[in-house]
Amino acid sequence: MNWEISKRPLILAHRGFTKNHLENTLEAVDEAIRLHADGVEVDLRLTADEELVVYHDADLLRLAEMPQQIEKMPLSEIRGVRLKGRYKIPTLSELLDLVGDKILLNLEIKTVRLLSKTVELKLLDELQRFQLHESILISSFHPLPLIRLKKIAPTLKRGYLVCEKYFQTRYRPLISSFIKPFSLNPSTPMITEEFVKKAHQKGQKIFSWNVNDLHAMMEFVRWGVDGIFTDKPDLLLTHGSQRDSS
Repeated sequence: MNWEISKRPLILAHRGFTKNHLENTLEAVDEAIRLHADGVEVDLRLTADEELVVYHDADLLRLAEMPQQIEKMPLSEIRGVRLKGRYKIPTLSELLDLVGDKILLNLEIKTVRLLSKTVELKLLDELQRFQLHESILISSFHPLPLIRLKKIAPTLKRGYLVCEKYFQTRYRPLISSFIKPFSLNPSTPMITEEFVKKAHQKGQKIFSWNVNDLHAMMEFVRWGVDGIFTDKPDLLLTHGSQRDSS
């Protein structure tokens, strides 16, 4: 699997396929694989003892009713947490072991160390251990991890997440020139046909998030969006005949 396959748009399960399972769990990722989604997006955070785990929020309040912050907990403590009373928080290693090269994998970096490459180096070590490269896309809202990855792993694909509410959006063209991303990953309200056209002229892919409305999906297909992150990958897969596989 690699991100250059001709089928467009790629259908990317946001935090796994979460219809029957909790987000960012091995169960949700496995469901996305079984569904035959093209790829899956998950979030990465660093623990207190510098291990990478798959989790979105800074703390455990929403999913475990606990105030503790992931980045202040050692992995041994995190292993004892059950989200919604049932689900484990997986490590990156466990995720990669499950996924292999069965599906495209977008890893979003949530933990950002301003003065350290710890997150990026840990991530690269794991990818090298599992011999994964072509199927991986690393994304972040923060430009620093992407700029550092460009220097230490220039062939690894990078996706720059942008959203209209974030300050750096107004400086997106300048920041993008430093990152040189494989893809821009804009929020749905930012996307227009002209936006897609200009990105393609610069050689950048457009992966939109988070698109759960079928009408919007079909409009993005017509505009030539390269990938769609969605909580409802099954919805777009049922309309697969409208995708371009030329």
